[in-house]
Amino acid sequence: MTSPAKNKSVLLRLILGAAILFAALLLWRLLVPPSLATVAVTADNAYIDGDVGTLYALSYPHEKRLLNLTPHKIDEVFTTLVRPRLSGFRRVGKMQSTASADGSQGEASQRLMDPQGDSMEIDATPWITMDGPKINVLYNLLCNAWRAEYIVKRGLPVTPKTVLQSKLEGLRHDKAYLKSIGLEGFAPDSLSDPVMTWDHFERSVQTRLDGL
Repeated sequence: MTSPAKNKSVLLRLILGAAILFAALLLWRLLVPPSLATVAVTADNAYIDGDVGTLYALSYPHEKRLLNLTPHKIDEVFTTLVRPRLSGFRRVGKMQSTASADGSQGEASQRLMDPQGDSMEIDATPWITMDGPKINVLYNLLCNAWRAEYIVKRGLPVTPKTVLQSKLEGLRHDKAYLKSIGLEGFAPDSLSDPVMTWDHFERSVQTRLDGL
């Protein structure tokens, strides 16, 4: 017959073992960064749901610095310019995600469908940096909203021309509001370049559209 003291000793060892395992798993999660594909899924969900904390955390450092981008400004953009345009859209199918073979970029894509049955893809493509995987938050939020409003809801095909037209029309509609909340343009791709002002972006899009 097993003594109470022995049973207690076995129980204590089991509890100690479980505690060590839990601590090891927690340490592993803290020290091992998530995969690029996982970050891409997180970013894509944030674009769709308006997860401001996640979007701000994943924003490029130079985007925050050059645009003086804050969680409040991201929330203003999503609440005023993005959410109304995605209203009525629903997720269709499972989100797809992958990472490039060289480990430089992740990608996730979620299909959304509006009540008329027209659909669009919301994509997230985080790039690896010295600060971890990052995304261009403001550009993607606005381009998603403009594509929904000026392409999908009009039942137009997604082509290079309609994509450029959606950016032009969307910017002309939203520019005054963006300026009113202290956003003067998009962050550049190159760290050495200045902010791409709204007027500069508009001219660039118009030039590309004229060339088609």
